[in-house]
Amino acid sequence: MKNFLDPSGQPPWGILSEPAGTINYLAYPLRSAYRELLPEAERHRQFIHFHFMGFTCTRFIAGCSITSVGDIKTAFFYLFDRKKKELNKFGFRLADKATGT
Repeated sequence: MKNFLDPSGQPPWGILSEPAGTINYLAYPLRSAYRELLPEAERHRQFIHFHFMGFTCTRFIAGCSITSVGDIKTAFFYLFDRKKKELNKFGFRLADKATGT
């Protein structure tokens, strides 16, 4: 499977026989409340990119997430020490170099 969405912007249904391939989310026909097709820039702005990584072992549970919603990007980290029963967490908003926000 080369692209996840077909040329009409629809996802495949059922059990996939091969990896999903490129998630071509801009091909999805996202529409406004008035059923007008949104321009590609607006579809990109409204799409939520979310990545999560984590691990666990006998002593620790840890995780990290990075999220991008339009121009807002955030990151979050946590580490739980099972032995000490302590949770440490840290999150922040990533600045956009172009706008300084």
